[in-house]
Parts: sequence; C-alpha cells; structure tokens
Amino acid sequence: MGCYAKMSKKRIISIVIITIAILYSSRIYFSWRYWGLSSDTLILIAAGHPQNYTYSPFTTQSLVSPNLALWILKNTDSPYNEEVFTGDDKISTIAWVGRSLNNAGLNRSRGLELLNFYIARGEPVNTPGDFGLTPVHEAILYRDPEYLEILIRAGARLDTKIMAPEKEYHLYDARQFFESYASKKVPLKDKSLARKIHKYAQSRLSIDSTRNISSVARNHRYETSSDISL
Repeated sequence: MGCYAKMSKKRIISIVIITIAILYSSRIYFSWRYWGLSSDTLILIAAGHPQNYTYSPFTTQSLVSPNLALWILKNTDSPYNEEVFTGDDKISTIAWVGRSLNNAGLNRSRGLELLNFYIARGEPVNTPGDFGLTPVHEAILYRDPEYLEILIRAGARLDTKIMAPEKEYHLYDARQFFESYASKKVPLKDKSLARKIHKYAQSRLSIDSTRNISSVARNHRYETSSDISL
C-alpha cells in the first residue's frame, strides 16, 4: 500500500509538471521567439509597467518580468551591447533607451531610470544612429525637453551635424533641426524645449544672439501636425 502511495505521488507530480509545461509552452515559445535575452529586448521589458505583468500562461508576455529585467541590466554585464539593431541599422544604447521614453505602452519613469543608469556607466551620448540622428536630435524630434536636458548635462553636443545626404536636414545642427520643425508647423507642446535649446546654444555655440529660438517657438504653434519625413 505504501509503495502504491509513493507511485501515485510520483504520477501526480509528473502529471502536474507535464500540465504546466503544456500550458506554458506557448509562452516559452513567444519568450524565445519574440523576446529573447538581448540587451535591447531587456530594456523594453524593464521599461514596462510591472503592475501589468502577469504570470498567466495565456499571454505572449516574456517570462522575464520588468523588475527582473531591470535587475539583470543593472547587476550583470551579460547580455550587453553598446549598440542595438533597428532593422538594418544600429543605434546607441542611449538612443534606444531614449526612444522608450515616448512610448505610450512603456513606463517613462523606469525609462528615465535606465537612461541615467547608462549615462552614469559611461555610455556615449553623441553617437549617431539611423538617419544620422544623435540622441540630441531625437530628443528634439520627440519634443522632449527633459530628455534633452539630461543629455546635455551628460555632455551631449548641440553642434554635431546630421549626416544624412538623402534627407533635407543633412548637415543640420541641433538649432537648425529645431528651427526646421518650427518652419514645418509642427506644434511645440512644451516651450521649455525651445528655451533649453536656446540656453545651451548660446553657451556652447557661436550663434547670432539676435536669433532667439524661444521666439521661433512662440511664432509657430499650430493646431495641425506635420512631422519631418524620416
């Protein structure tokens, strides 16, 4: 009888394990196929909303939770890449984290935490990525003054030229890129972006002091949006 009870327990345990494996098989597949454990996917996971994470087998979420992903990125060197791929192009880790800041599906505060972490670790902040844009240019593209402020305090340059011969903004620096937005009637939701660019442009670049970028922002606030074509 005792032997039979032991066999029953083993069978029950085996059935439970097999059932769990079957239930989680699709989630394991999605975790391996679509998420993986590369640094770029871990950044996206880490910048997610922990409260929205579920351990249910009936989801396509990664098996790695946002909190675990954040811990891995902060406490290990593997996986780690200074650059990540976006299609056929590479962008810096700073730019990749910066893009997460304006993703409505992600948690901005966690993205800022990652941004400051990578800057403190010494990640380059002036590396151009796809379309020749540096993180500073992308901060202007996203109209994100907080992101821009962090980059400039970390040593990002405003005089770096965009190298994109096929684009209309080829050889634009940060000031010119900003002004091109104003001229295209892109709404400036936060005038502090204009003030920050003007402030740092005056202190770091040799520009005509009569060119007040803040005035450009005031004179070009429109209801319709027309983004620069990338």
